Amino acid sequence: MICLWRWCLAVALCSSAAFSQSTYRDPQQRFSLQVPAGWTTAPEPSGLTIARGRAYARLVMVEGRGLASDLVSHFAAEAGKQWKNFQELKRGESQFAGEAGAFAFYNGTNPAGTRAILKITGAAAAGKGYVLILSAPETEFAALRNDLERMESSFSAGGASSGGGSAEKLAALEAAYKAGVLTRDEMEAKRRELAGAALAARNPLAGQQSARAKNPLAAAGGSAPGQNPLSPGARGSGREFQAPDGSFAATLPAGWRARPANPALPSLHAFEPENGGEERILIGAGPSTAGSIQELMQEGVQVVMQLVPGLQPAGQPSYGQIGGAPSAEVRYRGTTGQGVELASWHGILLKDRFYFAVLSLARAEQAGAAEQAARSMYQSMRPARVPENMQLARAIVGRWTFSQGSQSGAGSNRSNAFVSRQITFAVDGRFEYVGGVYVDTSLPGGGGGTGGRDTRYSGTYQIFGNQLRARFDQGGEQVFTLELVQGGGLKLNGDLYIRE
Repeated sequence: MICLWRWCLAVALCSSAAFSQSTYRDPQQRFSLQVPAGWTTAPEPSGLTIARGRAYARLVMVEGRGLASDLVSHFAAEAGKQWKNFQELKRGESQFAGEAGAFAFYNGTNPAGTRAILKITGAAAAGKGYVLILSAPETEFAALRNDLERMESSFSAGGASSGGGSAEKLAALEAAYKAGVLTRDEMEAKRRELAGAALAARNPLAGQQSARAKNPLAAAGGSAPGQNPLSPGARGSGREFQAPDGSFAATLPAGWRARPANPALPSLHAFEPENGGEERILIGAGPSTAGSIQELMQEGVQVVMQLVPGLQPAGQPSYGQIGGAPSAEVRYRGTTGQGVELASWHGILLKDRFYFAVLSLARAEQAGAAEQAARSMYQSMRPARVPENMQLARAIVGRWTFSQGSQSGAGSNRSNAFVSRQITFAVDGRFEYVGGVYVDTSLPGGGGGTGGRDTRYSGTYQIFGNQLRARFDQGGEQVFTLELVQGGGLKLNGDLYIRE
């Protein structure tokens, strides 16, 4: 019998980063995209490389617009000089960076000596050409395809995306497809429509529809966002919960209590039934770089689906306001690998560049009561400014190093790749970063060589709970999740850094 609390614990251990770490924003505000869990980013002057084992996604920006098909052909020709038995499998038109683009699939033996699949997608936007190169070994491509497609569909050219950005709408279409609202053909047709001038009217998440027609909870007998779904007498127990860090206050539902706080996760709070039931409510608060409530909800949906395998949105997110702050909510349903049917409700507020999120999780038969309790806390929530965590800020002062390497091929035809990063946190609230991806290739006859370059950034930082908000001197910002590890380690978005 599954212990539901284990599911909640898995969410709690990661959800402090749920609305921040999954989106990468270029410090120079040239682009943004979602990065699935388990992938490592390495900024480059001309773009970004994202890697996981032997798979990678590489974004390259080039000057000038040109034709999308020409961009794809140019980079394919360059790859063909380095791969063996390189052949084209398929090509066509697609939407990329919110523009009409082109793509092509290839396979062959890559420079590391591994049979692999390569996909090249190109488009022109914001006065530049953008090319995304995705690759994975043939034996791993099917398992990683969803991650690769998520990075591609979420890509947005320029700075922080707006609530009506094309990349967001593409992500919304993908979510609707996964939820069963659209077939694949319908999703592809709507992607093509985004190239037209009337795309806003066709967006299934557009905010101009009526609350009743748009809100899946209202149609099921719930209430629209911003309205209290419970009568005043049923709203809560009257007992107030005040977050220890002062980030918010809320009314505890009748029959619920707060669990003891976890010192390692000061921005997360868990609640359970007083009768010992398995249902759980999680509330988190922290900094967010999302440009809109729609973007924040898209990030949240992706993280919940990653952390609780089997859960899928049971409808489209609905949007509104609570206390003047933009809000969003969505339901999930799914079945675990053990055959247990789960249901969840998820509400988010975005206020003053901070998120406040509520998540319920329960077996299907207890889902109604858990959702009602979670919505009660959500509607009664009174957000405040999240205070800085000065204790953690003092603890990370110093120089930290991360390194990771891998080897492919054998004999005289092999390749060694490694990532190296160094971050220095100063006591005055400034940081310096230097890092890069380096490749050392050995080929028959003594050929090969070493390639790679350093990328450097500097700026200021603040810590809220266990999340670090970095503002770059070059422009832009990003949020990271921190965890101090016994023995002198620091996990930054899951990557282990060692103090020098």
